[in-house]
Amino acid sequence: MLEDFISRFGIDPLPRTPVFTYLFRAVCGVFGLIGLFYVLLTRNPMGYGRMLELGGYGLLIFGLLALITGASAGITLIVYFGDGIFGVILGTLISILSLKLRKSIQ
Repeated sequence: MLEDFISRFGIDPLPRTPVFTYLFRAVCGVFGLIGLFYVLLTRNPMGYGRMLELGGYGLLIFGLLALITGASAGITLIVYFGDGIFGVILGTLISILSLKLRKSIQ
């Protein structure tokens, strides 16, 4: 199933080694935890203080890394562009708004 999905984007078949399977599952787990972190932040953004800024900066860095590594690896633009732009725009907005909100509270 994963092979069919990946082949639609023109990516070469994935290696069938236990190490790759482990790394793929670990990466999925890490991104799941990162998603949980953002869900917790949305429940009470100001209750977590500086964690909101950290989340914004982290998302911004992720977006920039997605754009840079995707372009340098020669991957098709459709694979990484959505993640990269989403991370850059949303990370910038979260960072700017959290700084403005913190200044207005002080």
